[in-house]
Amino acid sequence: MEYKIIDPLKISSEELPIIVLVDNRNAFISWAIKSHSKGNYNHIAEVFKPGFVASQDPCGFHEVSLDKYMKPNVFLKFWKVKDITKGQQADWLHNIESELKKPWIKRRYDFMGIFGQLFNIRWFNNTWTKYCSEMVRSHIIDPLGLKIPVHITPTEFNDYFNNDPRFEVYGYWFMD
Repeated sequence: MEYKIIDPLKISSEELPIIVLVDNRNAFISWAIKSHSKGNYNHIAEVFKPGFVASQDPCGFHEVSLDKYMKPNVFLKFWKVKDITKGQQADWLHNIESELKKPWIKRRYDFMGIFGQLFNIRWFNNTWTKYCSEMVRSHIIDPLGLKIPVHITPTEFNDYFNNDPRFEVYGYWFMD
């Protein structure tokens, strides 16, 4: 397998949005998520403008500089949609930007859903909030016409992308 190493800060606006999977190898919570989901990724976000991701984390859904993730012991994998139309791009970006404009109470994190994941009761969550992979799913299913499971994990997203020919790896980033 060949790894295309990229500089995420050089992704152009014409290429967006792009999905980024995060493997933080230096945090206990990250280890716990990966251990429980038996996977390599603990977080998923969307690059929606150059140098920035829309991320659902314990602080809620908000804009975060990619620099936050470009740290030692963090591995990033970027996925793009092949042959995405301008309309699909616009709809996806609109979904992200509309979500970012909602009041904080509607952008808060689904802590209950994390407990549901922890105890393998995936339907156990707060229906008015989302965790990271639920947020990404909500932005892409309509514009791209995808059939993605409701309570998917970041690792399951990676598996889904690996098995859907519409997606391809855009590149990887890690610090030596």
